[in-house]
Amino acid sequence: ALAAASGSDLATAAAVAGQTIRAFGMNVKEMSRVTDTMAASFSGSALDMEKFTNSMSYVAPVAKAVGFSVEGTTALLGGLANAGISGSMAGTALRTVFLKLADSNSDLSQRLGGSVKSADDLLPALKKLSDSGVDLTEILGLVDKRAVSAFKVLLDGSDDVAKLKVAFDNSA
Repeated sequence: ALAAASGSDLATAAAVAGQTIRAFGMNVKEMSRVTDTMAASFSGSALDMEKFTNSMSYVAPVAKAVGFSVEGTTALLGGLANAGISGSMAGTALRTVFLKLADSNSDLSQRLGGSVKSADDLLPALKKLSDSGVDLTEILGLVDKRAVSAFKVLLDGSDDVAKLKVAFDNSA
């Protein structure tokens, strides 16, 4: 079903789903959860098989280590893809954000009010930060220059990403 939804061949769809399960340390019994999330992201955002694969190869292991789910990570990547940031750029930028979030002493963690371990924690914190009027200079201090554009997109689009997250959570 994933191959049909993504327009890819069965071998590619199975390989990408398998890589994602392994990267998130999930059990093979959760394959349908992963494939449902992928299919929902391909139909509900600008992600496609290639963008998803490239992005996840950079971010999935760190997302897992920080505590983010496949659905939350995919929603963040979907929000970035909708704004034109995808593939390795999205994966690298989101990995940088996650690494900052993993460090409770980082400026980002401090500014967000402490540890953030899921999209359900991150999205309201981003909305609050955005509403506070954070400017580009401050964003540069919170994340490094490679992640500024993606972080700004997530700040401005936290409501849209939250909607993607709900849709992906409900896809299984």
